[in-house]
Amino acid sequence: MLTECLLLALSGGVLALAVAKLLDGIFIIKLANQLARADQIHLDPVVLAFTAATSLVASVLFGIVPALQSTRADLSETLKEGERGQTTRHGFQRALICAEVALALVLTASAGLMIRTMSRLWCVKPGFDPQQVLMFAIAGSPAVHGTPSAVRNGYQQTIDQLRSIPGVSAVSVLLGAVPMSGDSEMPYWVEGRPKPAEQSQMDLALFYGISPDYLNIMRIPLLRGRFITSQDDENSPCVAVIDEEFQRKAFPTQDPIGQRINLDLIGMQCEIVGIVGHIKQWGLDSDATAKVHSQMYFEFRQFLDRVMDVVSGGSAFVLRTGGAPYSVWRH
Repeated sequence: MLTECLLLALSGGVLALAVAKLLDGIFIIKLANQLARADQIHLDPVVLAFTAATSLVASVLFGIVPALQSTRADLSETLKEGERGQTTRHGFQRALICAEVALALVLTASAGLMIRTMSRLWCVKPGFDPQQVLMFAIAGSPAVHGTPSAVRNGYQQTIDQLRSIPGVSAVSVLLGAVPMSGDSEMPYWVEGRPKPAEQSQMDLALFYGISPDYLNIMRIPLLRGRFITSQDDENSPCVAVIDEEFQRKAFPTQDPIGQRINLDLIGMQCEIVGIVGHIKQWGLDSDATAKVHSQMYFEFRQFLDRVMDVVSGGSAFVLRTGGAPYSVWRH
Protein backbone atom coordinates (compact mmCIF):
# COMPACT_ATOMS: atom_id res chain seq x y z
CA MET A 1 0.00 0.00 0.00
CA LEU A 2 2.87 2.35 0.79
CA THR A 3 4.47 1.53 -2.55
CA GLU A 4 1.17 2.20 -4.30
CA CYS A 5 0.90 5.63 -2.66
CA LEU A 6 4.45 6.52 -3.71
CA LEU A 7 3.84 5.40 -7.29
CA LEU A 8 0.63 7.44 -7.47
CA ALA A 9 2.42 10.49 -6.03
CA LEU A 10 5.30 10.10 -8.50
CA SER A 11 2.92 9.69 -11.46
CA GLY A 12 0.86 12.69 -10.35
CA GLY A 13 4.00 14.78 -9.88
CA VAL A 14 5.32 13.98 -13.35
CA LEU A 15 1.93 14.74 -14.90
CA ALA A 16 1.65 18.01 -12.93
CA LEU A 17 5.15 19.04 -14.06
CA ALA A 18 4.25 18.36 -17.70
CA VAL A 19 1.05 20.40 -17.41
CA ALA A 20 2.88 23.24 -15.62
CA LYS A 21 5.56 23.29 -18.33
CA LEU A 22 2.90 23.38 -21.04
CA LEU A 23 0.92 26.17 -19.37
CA ASP A 24 4.14 28.11 -18.72
CA GLY A 25 4.91 28.06 -22.43
CA ILE A 26 1.38 29.17 -23.32
CA PHE A 27 1.45 32.05 -20.84
CA ILE A 28 4.88 33.21 -22.03
CA ILE A 29 3.63 33.36 -25.62
CA LYS A 30 0.56 35.27 -24.43
CA LEU A 31 2.58 37.78 -22.38
CA ALA A 32 5.64 38.08 -24.63
CA ASN A 33 4.67 41.49 -26.03
CA GLN A 34 2.76 42.72 -22.97
CA LEU A 35 5.14 42.16 -20.08
CA ALA A 36 8.73 43.32 -19.77
CA ARG A 37 11.28 40.48 -19.50
CA ALA A 38 8.56 37.88 -20.05
CA ASP A 39 11.22 35.57 -21.48
CA GLN A 40 12.78 35.37 -18.00
CA ILE A 41 9.67 33.79 -16.46
CA HIS A 42 10.30 30.10 -15.82
CA LEU A 43 9.61 27.22 -13.45
CA ASP A 44 11.99 27.75 -10.55
CA PRO A 45 14.05 24.63 -9.68
CA VAL A 46 14.05 25.45 -5.95
CA VAL A 47 10.26 25.69 -5.90
CA LEU A 48 9.96 22.46 -7.87
CA ALA A 49 12.32 20.70 -5.45
CA PHE A 50 10.37 21.95 -2.44
CA THR A 51 7.11 20.82 -4.03
CA ALA A 52 8.55 17.38 -4.80
CA ALA A 53 9.86 16.98 -1.24
CA THR A 54 6.53 18.06 0.24
CA SER A 55 4.64 15.64 -2.00
CA LEU A 56 6.96 12.79 -1.04
CA VAL A 57 6.60 13.44 2.69
CA ALA A 58 2.83 13.76 2.37
CA SER A 59 2.64 10.52 0.38
CA VAL A 60 4.59 8.67 3.04
CA LEU A 61 2.47 10.09 5.86
CA PHE A 62 -0.82 9.37 4.12
CA GLY A 63 0.29 5.96 2.92
CA ILE A 64 1.96 4.60 6.04
CA VAL A 65 -1.16 4.81 8.22
CA PRO A 66 -3.33 2.42 6.16
CA ALA A 67 -0.25 0.29 5.52
CA LEU A 68 0.33 -0.16 9.25
CA GLN A 69 -3.36 -0.79 9.85
CA SER A 70 -3.37 -3.51 7.22
CA THR A 71 -0.58 -5.36 9.06
CA ARG A 72 -2.81 -5.61 12.14
CA ALA A 73 -5.89 -6.79 10.24
CA ASP A 74 -7.51 -10.14 11.01
CA LEU A 75 -7.03 -12.19 7.84
CA SER A 76 -9.93 -14.59 8.49
CA GLU A 77 -12.31 -11.68 9.25
CA THR A 78 -11.20 -9.88 6.13
CA LEU A 79 -11.86 -12.99 4.00
CA LYS A 80 -15.31 -13.38 5.54
CA GLU A 81 -16.12 -9.73 4.73
CA GLY A 82 -14.83 -10.27 1.20
CA GLU A 83 -17.19 -13.23 0.78
CA ARG A 84 -20.12 -11.05 1.84
CA GLY A 85 -18.95 -8.36 -0.66
CA GLN A 86 -18.62 -5.82 2.10
CA THR A 87 -15.70 -3.78 3.32
CA THR A 88 -15.35 -1.82 6.47
CA ARG A 89 -13.48 1.41 6.67
CA HIS A 90 -11.83 2.73 9.70
CA GLY A 91 -13.09 6.13 10.94
CA PHE A 92 -9.68 7.66 10.42
CA GLN A 93 -9.65 6.58 6.81
CA ARG A 94 -13.06 8.12 6.20
CA ALA A 95 -11.88 11.37 7.77
CA LEU A 96 -8.74 11.23 5.62
CA ILE A 97 -10.78 10.80 2.45
CA CYS A 98 -13.04 13.72 3.42
CA ALA A 99 -9.99 15.92 4.06
CA GLU A 100 -8.43 14.97 0.73
CA VAL A 101 -11.64 15.72 -1.17
CA ALA A 102 -12.05 19.03 0.67
CA LEU A 103 -8.48 20.10 -0.11
CA ALA A 104 -8.90 19.08 -3.75
CA LEU A 105 -12.07 21.18 -3.98
CA VAL A 106 -10.29 24.17 -2.44
CA LEU A 107 -7.41 23.87 -4.93
CA THR A 108 -9.81 23.44 -7.84
CA ALA A 109 -11.84 26.48 -6.79
CA SER A 110 -8.67 28.56 -6.31
CA ALA A 111 -7.38 27.57 -9.75
CA GLY A 112 -10.75 28.41 -11.30
CA LEU A 113 -10.81 31.83 -9.63
CA MET A 114 -7.23 32.54 -10.79
CA ILE A 115 -8.08 31.58 -14.37
CA ARG A 116 -11.20 33.75 -14.28
CA THR A 117 -9.23 36.72 -12.91
CA MET A 118 -6.50 36.34 -15.54
CA SER A 119 -9.11 36.03 -18.26
CA ARG A 120 -10.85 39.21 -17.14
CA LEU A 121 -7.56 41.11 -16.92
CA TRP A 122 -6.61 40.01 -20.45
CA CYS A 123 -10.00 41.25 -21.69
CA VAL A 124 -9.63 44.70 -20.10
CA LYS A 125 -8.73 47.32 -22.68
CA PRO A 126 -6.12 49.81 -21.37
CA GLY A 127 -7.24 52.46 -23.85
CA PHE A 128 -4.06 52.18 -25.91
CA ASP A 129 -2.24 49.49 -27.84
CA PRO A 130 0.96 48.38 -26.04
CA GLN A 131 2.00 45.98 -28.81
CA GLN A 132 5.39 46.86 -30.35
CA VAL A 133 5.78 49.95 -28.17
CA LEU A 134 8.95 50.80 -26.26
CA MET A 135 9.04 53.44 -23.52
CA PHE A 136 12.15 54.66 -21.74
CA ALA A 137 13.43 57.71 -19.88
CA ILE A 138 16.67 59.67 -20.22
CA ALA A 139 18.37 62.30 -18.11
CA GLY A 140 19.20 65.70 -19.50
CA SER A 141 22.17 66.11 -21.81
CA PRO A 142 24.12 69.05 -23.23
CA ALA A 143 22.04 68.74 -26.40
CA VAL A 144 18.90 69.84 -24.58
CA HIS A 145 20.33 72.51 -22.30
CA GLY A 146 20.65 76.24 -22.83
CA THR A 147 18.03 78.67 -24.07
CA PRO A 148 14.37 77.59 -24.38
CA SER A 149 14.83 77.46 -28.13
CA ALA A 150 17.88 75.21 -27.73
CA VAL A 151 15.92 72.87 -25.45
CA ARG A 152 13.06 72.55 -27.94
CA ASN A 153 15.47 72.01 -30.83
CA GLY A 154 17.51 69.51 -28.81
CA TYR A 155 14.48 67.36 -28.11
CA GLN A 156 13.39 67.56 -31.73
CA GLN A 157 16.85 66.44 -32.84
CA THR A 158 16.67 63.51 -30.43
CA ILE A 159 13.27 62.55 -31.82
CA ASP A 160 14.63 62.71 -35.38
CA GLN A 161 17.64 60.57 -34.44
CA LEU A 162 15.43 57.94 -32.79
CA ARG A 163 13.10 57.90 -35.79
CA SER A 164 16.08 57.19 -38.07
CA ILE A 165 16.81 53.89 -36.27
CA PRO A 166 15.90 50.91 -38.48
CA GLY A 167 12.63 49.37 -37.35
CA VAL A 168 11.32 52.53 -35.63
CA SER A 169 8.21 53.94 -37.28
CA ALA A 170 7.19 56.75 -34.90
CA VAL A 171 8.67 58.60 -31.90
CA SER A 172 7.27 61.01 -29.34
CA VAL A 173 8.58 62.76 -26.29
CA LEU A 174 6.48 62.17 -23.16
CA LEU A 175 6.49 64.75 -20.39
CA GLY A 176 4.29 64.75 -17.32
CA ALA A 177 2.20 61.64 -16.76
CA VAL A 178 3.42 58.26 -18.00
CA PRO A 179 0.68 55.63 -18.52
CA MET A 180 0.62 53.06 -15.70
CA SER A 181 3.94 54.37 -14.38
CA GLY A 182 3.83 57.94 -13.05
CA ASP A 183 1.32 60.73 -12.81
CA SER A 184 1.51 64.51 -13.10
CA GLU A 185 -1.61 66.49 -12.36
CA MET A 186 -2.40 70.12 -13.10
CA PRO A 187 -5.22 72.35 -11.78
CA TYR A 188 -7.40 74.07 -14.38
CA TRP A 189 -10.54 76.15 -14.75
CA VAL A 190 -12.73 76.73 -17.77
CA GLU A 191 -12.66 80.18 -19.33
CA GLY A 192 -15.99 81.98 -18.98
CA ARG A 193 -16.79 80.37 -15.64
CA PRO A 194 -16.08 81.85 -12.19
CA LYS A 195 -12.44 81.39 -11.29
CA PRO A 196 -11.93 79.55 -7.98
CA ALA A 197 -10.39 81.67 -5.25
CA GLU A 198 -7.46 79.23 -4.79
CA GLN A 199 -5.73 76.64 -6.93
CA SER A 200 -6.62 73.98 -4.36
CA GLN A 201 -10.28 74.54 -5.28
CA MET A 202 -9.72 73.95 -8.99
CA ASP A 203 -10.39 70.67 -10.74
CA LEU A 204 -7.38 68.47 -11.51
CA ALA A 205 -6.44 66.67 -14.70
CA LEU A 206 -3.52 64.50 -15.73
CA PHE A 207 -1.41 66.23 -18.35
CA TYR A 208 0.79 64.78 -21.09
CA GLY A 209 3.37 66.84 -22.95
CA ILE A 210 3.77 64.96 -26.22
CA SER A 211 4.67 65.15 -29.91
CA PRO A 212 2.22 64.74 -32.82
CA ASP A 213 3.18 61.06 -33.34
CA TYR A 214 1.95 60.11 -29.87
CA LEU A 215 -1.56 59.30 -31.10
CA ASN A 216 -0.20 56.93 -33.78
CA ILE A 217 2.22 55.29 -31.36
CA MET A 218 -0.30 54.58 -28.61
CA ARG A 219 -3.23 54.18 -31.04
CA ILE A 220 -5.61 56.04 -28.77
CA PRO A 221 -8.94 56.50 -30.56
CA LEU A 222 -9.68 60.03 -31.76
CA LEU A 223 -13.36 60.61 -30.99
CA ARG A 224 -13.88 64.17 -32.25
CA GLY A 225 -11.95 67.11 -33.65
CA ARG A 226 -8.24 66.75 -34.30
CA PHE A 227 -5.08 65.80 -32.49
CA ILE A 228 -1.87 67.78 -32.02
CA THR A 229 -0.03 68.53 -35.27
CA SER A 230 3.45 69.75 -36.20
CA GLN A 231 1.98 73.22 -36.81
CA ASP A 232 1.20 73.51 -33.09
CA ASP A 233 4.53 74.92 -32.00
CA GLU A 234 5.86 77.70 -29.78
CA ASN A 235 4.86 80.31 -32.37
CA SER A 236 1.19 79.32 -32.58
CA PRO A 237 -1.68 79.66 -30.08
CA CYS A 238 -1.79 76.95 -27.44
CA VAL A 239 -4.15 74.04 -28.14
CA ALA A 240 -5.19 71.10 -26.00
CA VAL A 241 -6.77 67.72 -26.59
CA ILE A 242 -8.89 66.26 -23.78
CA ASP A 243 -10.18 62.77 -23.13
CA GLU A 244 -13.78 61.63 -22.78
CA GLU A 245 -13.59 61.67 -18.96
CA PHE A 246 -12.53 65.33 -19.06
CA GLN A 247 -15.49 66.08 -21.30
CA ARG A 248 -17.88 64.16 -19.02
CA LYS A 249 -16.75 66.09 -15.95
CA ALA A 250 -16.15 69.62 -17.27
CA PHE A 251 -18.60 69.76 -20.20
CA PRO A 252 -21.49 67.39 -19.45
CA THR A 253 -23.99 69.48 -21.44
CA GLN A 254 -21.68 71.53 -23.67
CA ASP A 255 -19.55 71.00 -26.74
CA PRO A 256 -15.95 71.29 -25.50
CA ILE A 257 -14.48 71.92 -28.97
CA GLY A 258 -13.50 75.58 -29.10
CA GLN A 259 -13.70 76.06 -25.33
CA ARG A 260 -10.65 77.39 -23.49
CA ILE A 261 -9.05 76.10 -20.32
CA ASN A 262 -6.72 78.05 -18.06
CA LEU A 263 -3.64 76.49 -16.49
CA ASP A 264 -2.74 78.88 -13.71
CA LEU A 265 0.18 76.82 -12.51
CA ILE A 266 2.18 77.53 -15.68
CA GLY A 267 0.24 80.58 -16.86
CA MET A 268 -1.24 79.18 -20.09
CA GLN A 269 -4.64 79.35 -21.74
CA CYS A 270 -5.33 76.71 -24.38
CA GLU A 271 -8.14 76.04 -26.82
CA ILE A 272 -9.64 72.54 -26.89
CA VAL A 273 -9.38 71.17 -30.43
CA GLY A 274 -10.07 67.45 -30.00
CA ILE A 275 -11.38 64.64 -27.82
CA VAL A 276 -9.71 61.23 -27.48
CA GLY A 277 -10.50 58.02 -25.63
CA HIS A 278 -9.63 57.54 -21.98
CA ILE A 279 -6.55 55.49 -21.08
CA LYS A 280 -6.26 53.56 -17.83
CA GLN A 281 -3.50 55.65 -16.31
CA TRP A 282 -3.69 54.04 -12.87
CA GLY A 283 -3.74 50.38 -13.93
CA LEU A 284 -6.16 47.85 -15.35
CA ASP A 285 -7.87 47.10 -12.05
CA SER A 286 -7.54 50.36 -10.10
CA ASP A 287 -8.18 53.13 -12.62
CA ALA A 288 -11.89 53.31 -11.81
CA THR A 289 -11.18 53.99 -8.13
CA ALA A 290 -8.66 56.80 -8.73
CA LYS A 291 -9.56 60.34 -7.70
CA VAL A 292 -8.35 61.98 -10.93
CA HIS A 293 -9.63 60.64 -14.25
CA SER A 294 -9.56 63.67 -16.58
CA GLN A 295 -6.67 63.78 -19.05
CA MET A 296 -5.32 66.50 -21.34
CA TYR A 297 -2.61 66.55 -24.00
CA PHE A 298 -0.32 69.40 -25.11
CA GLU A 299 2.42 69.78 -27.70
CA PHE A 300 5.53 69.99 -25.51
CA ARG A 301 6.98 72.81 -27.62
CA GLN A 302 4.06 75.03 -26.65
CA PHE A 303 5.03 75.04 -23.00
CA LEU A 304 6.24 78.49 -21.94
CA ASP A 305 9.92 79.35 -22.02
CA ARG A 306 10.24 79.24 -18.24
CA VAL A 307 9.02 75.64 -18.28
CA MET A 308 11.73 74.59 -20.73
CA ASP A 309 14.40 74.82 -18.04
CA VAL A 310 12.58 72.09 -16.08
CA VAL A 311 12.05 70.06 -19.26
CA SER A 312 15.79 70.11 -19.98
CA GLY A 313 16.37 67.94 -16.89
CA GLY A 314 15.15 64.86 -18.73
CA SER A 315 12.02 63.15 -19.99
CA ALA A 316 10.55 59.92 -21.26
CA PHE A 317 10.32 58.84 -24.87
CA VAL A 318 7.91 56.41 -26.45
CA LEU A 319 8.33 54.80 -29.85
CA ARG A 320 6.57 52.26 -32.04
CA THR A 321 8.54 49.60 -33.84
CA GLY A 322 7.85 47.35 -36.79
CA GLY A 323 8.83 44.23 -34.81
CA ALA A 324 9.93 43.29 -31.31
CA PRO A 325 10.62 46.56 -29.41
CA TYR A 326 13.82 45.33 -27.75
CA SER A 327 15.31 44.42 -31.12
CA VAL A 328 15.95 48.12 -31.81
CA TRP A 329 17.47 48.83 -28.41
CA ARG A 330 21.01 47.86 -29.43
CA HIS A 331 21.02 50.74 -31.92
